[in-house]
Amino acid sequence: MKRFRLKPWDLLHLLSDGTPENRKNLERIVARHDGDFSPVLDRKKKEIERRVREFESRRGLLSPSIDSQDFLSLIQHYAGIKESLWRLYDASYLKFSEDYKSDVNKKNRYDIRLFDARISNRLLFFESWVGKEVDDENFERLAEQSGEYEPFLREERRFKPHILDEGIEKILNSLHMLGQVERSEYYEEVTSNLKFTIQEHVKIRRKGSKRKKNVLRTRVLDEIQLGAYLHHKKKQMREQAHKELFRKYGEVKDTVGGSFIVQSTELKAESDQRKYASTFAQINFENGIDDGIVNTFLDVSKQNTHLFTTDYFSKIKRKLIGIRGRMSCIDIDINSNGKNHKKIGFEVGMNRILKVFYNFYPEAANVILEMANKGYIHSKPQKNKWCGAFCYSTPPSILPYILTNYTGSVNDCIDSVHEFGHAIQNYFSCKKNNVLTYNPSEPVAEISSFFFQMLLFDDFFDEAKDNPELKKRYIMHFLDQAYYSTVRKAFLVNFEKEAHNLINSPRSEIGDLSTLYLKRLKEHFGEDIHVPEYFKDEWLTASNLFCAPGQDFSYPFGFINGYALHEQYKKQGEKIVPNIINIMSAGDASIEEVLKREVGFDIRPREFSQHFYDLIQKDIEELNKLTE
Repeated sequence: MKRFRLKPWDLLHLLSDGTPENRKNLERIVARHDGDFSPVLDRKKKEIERRVREFESRRGLLSPSIDSQDFLSLIQHYAGIKESLWRLYDASYLKFSEDYKSDVNKKNRYDIRLFDARISNRLLFFESWVGKEVDDENFERLAEQSGEYEPFLREERRFKPHILDEGIEKILNSLHMLGQVERSEYYEEVTSNLKFTIQEHVKIRRKGSKRKKNVLRTRVLDEIQLGAYLHHKKKQMREQAHKELFRKYGEVKDTVGGSFIVQSTELKAESDQRKYASTFAQINFENGIDDGIVNTFLDVSKQNTHLFTTDYFSKIKRKLIGIRGRMSCIDIDINSNGKNHKKIGFEVGMNRILKVFYNFYPEAANVILEMANKGYIHSKPQKNKWCGAFCYSTPPSILPYILTNYTGSVNDCIDSVHEFGHAIQNYFSCKKNNVLTYNPSEPVAEISSFFFQMLLFDDFFDEAKDNPELKKRYIMHFLDQAYYSTVRKAFLVNFEKEAHNLINSPRSEIGDLSTLYLKRLKEHFGEDIHVPEYFKDEWLTASNLFCAPGQDFSYPFGFINGYALHEQYKKQGEKIVPNIINIMSAGDASIEEVLKREVGFDIRPREFSQHFYDLIQKDIEELNKLTE
């Protein structure tokens, strides 16, 4: 058994050129400045500036008759700048994630963001020329002789109908890179500083007393600490926690909601200027997924909401968690009653995850071991560290970074394997692609992570095969994950689309968004689950609405396709592993074409996504039998 320890990560990999001498030099600089990366970041900025000036000096080469070798040299120069820029940006963001309240980290993050926007604008002339300005005949000549960079050129050319003049592109690029990031960080800063007050009766023994007394204790909590009360076994505590959560978010509704309105207006203006049918048509086009496919996944998910809200939550889970009478929104996240709710230690959890990846493909497990050995996993909870978990994809020369806050719950294990799924997809994609083509869109990236989640659940179910009580809890964990990843995310996407339409209609106000949300949430849960009026401001807690517009579609798309891959893997075993690896290696290639070529999936018909919900219904039926 490999020994894993909770620990922070090593970020110098991102800033080193890979040689031991350069690494030692960077270590000395950082040590001299008490862990401050600022001098190293400044040094890297100067190097990038020099390379950009050289690239700009070659702009005169861009003509329809440019020699293919000169053009290839330009692409390589451009790719090198992009990789250095991304590594600099990644290092500043990850350092910020490690301690988001550090003034030094905030300053470096802001400075690098400005630098990134400025450098990206200086490179736009090349992207515009490739995407729009060169004639079709010469574009084909150059693309066909560009070797590994041909897919990048064709992807840039795909945007030809929507590319604007270089000056306007620079303005939009700055608005996107600075405005959206600033709004995201504004949302995160405002909400992370919220404090919540909870009162509860506890028994304490005062000094010198023989008996414990029942006293009312008042606690001031952050949102992570409040989470324990949102799932509290006592209904009055859950209700108090939810009311307090939405009360505090309601206090910042005007500022946070106002930011959302500004964002929506800007997105609408850009999509109109670029001649997209809508804001979401632009997002779908950028993700390389047809509007028809997106709408089908969303519609089928909406039509199957009752499987969770009626058949699972209100009929089965309500009974398992001991809810009498009608179930409420505040009840759906409670764990089942029973024994064996023991913690999973980090070492045990990591070895379990390692086994999942090794059984699928040994090379994948070796990548995780290398990440652990080199310090690419930040697993240790600490003050001011980013909450939750994420995988930060990096350019091909660097393994991805994983952030977790591992405390030992089953969900920590599930979240961790999800993020390692992203890491493995990133690794295989980097092996087959270059720095300009390795990164898939968000919906595509979720397929791999959900596939590996299914393999972990296989391991859970195998453990519980002779233990019906344990199996019930694992099925509940799976159905809860499936609900929040599919129909609940589809609900949020549909609300987001309606919210953008409402904002762009005359005389709309922030309060109208809360009214719309509550109405749609009541429709979502139907008659079987009560939705209290104070849930009207729950939309303010959905961070992706503010930080990543349109991204919530990634989850139902990734979950359903990941589940479909898992089903084929269970049927075919090792035979299909190379095909699954090819899907993970596809980079930014068209996922519709890749899935059809590698595993024969046609994701356009409704029957494809409906099949997933048919399988979910069988899981619900199995849980029901175990409950009887």
